Amino acid sequence: MKSIYISIIFIIVSSLTGFAQLVPSSYENIDYLMTFSKESSKSWGDDDFVQTYFFSVPKEHVGNLYFRVYDPNCSGALDQANGTFDSKTKFSVYGGKDAFNHPAAKNVNPVRGYDSGVLLDSKTFGNEAVFEEKWYTFGPFNPMEGDVDGDKFVFKLLIEGQSGNDGNGYRLALSSESDKNKDVEAALAFAYEISFRLKSDPKEVAHFYPFIDPDVTSVKQNNFDFDGNGEMRITSVAKNKHKIESSRDGEWVSSVHKIVEEEHNLSMDVQIIKSDDSGNDMVLYLQNQYGDAIPFYSLPQPNVPKYKYKVKITLEE
Repeated sequence: MKSIYISIIFIIVSSLTGFAQLVPSSYENIDYLMTFSKESSKSWGDDDFVQTYFFSVPKEHVGNLYFRVYDPNCSGALDQANGTFDSKTKFSVYGGKDAFNHPAAKNVNPVRGYDSGVLLDSKTFGNEAVFEEKWYTFGPFNPMEGDVDGDKFVFKLLIEGQSGNDGNGYRLALSSESDKNKDVEAALAFAYEISFRLKSDPKEVAHFYPFIDPDVTSVKQNNFDFDGNGEMRITSVAKNKHKIESSRDGEWVSSVHKIVEEEHNLSMDVQIIKSDDSGNDMVLYLQNQYGDAIPFYSLPQPNVPKYKYKVKITLEE
């Protein structure tokens, strides 16, 4: 008998260019990013009270850039109160040399140098009702104000919990216009660690898309404060709903997973599945075999990863 292996690839045809700079994206399927203030207990779901996002723009882009924040204040339905809302959150835009390329900028902890680069603009928000579920716009900025990284300019948006003990839920966007979210062609949003709120509905699956470079041989996933509330898994061209370790309340958990050649130059899909409808804020990051953090893109690169099935066909002679 002869055995023939046929690879069957299921392809989803969709455009990943639209809303490429909206964070969280619809592909990630989470409610909001979350940053708690400094007096909060880490068991609320934020390990260091700082969040960093990067936005890359092609050098050939012509026109102004705007960074927008939805619901930047901390006083309403998107936020997590701990008693009376009394927290402040600082949003800062950085560009210039080393805003991205400084090693500390890509560290998952706010170590010395995390705020590297040139401060272009910042604003601290409290419980002002005027910003409730509204967009606030930073800019305009010239693309050349970003940090040079190959054929791109990169900007850093730093979100820091200040005084208080509440959690601030918000969304981010890069736009070519000041009063609405309009995509900047070929621009990308990414982060090395994400603090976020899961959707309440347990039927909703959260997705995160780390990009696997050709030199990666293994990944170490690290997650914090999932509350033991379900399961986590990885899907890729070579992994089919591969289960990974998940954390309990106020704890870090990690697990290491081998990477094969077929997974290089593609995104993986880290999935989080809740078991009930309780609220849950948590943190996630991945590292390669050297301990370097791996970037999560708000959209999968180049498309949604799907497991590549192999079907064995046996022919009788």
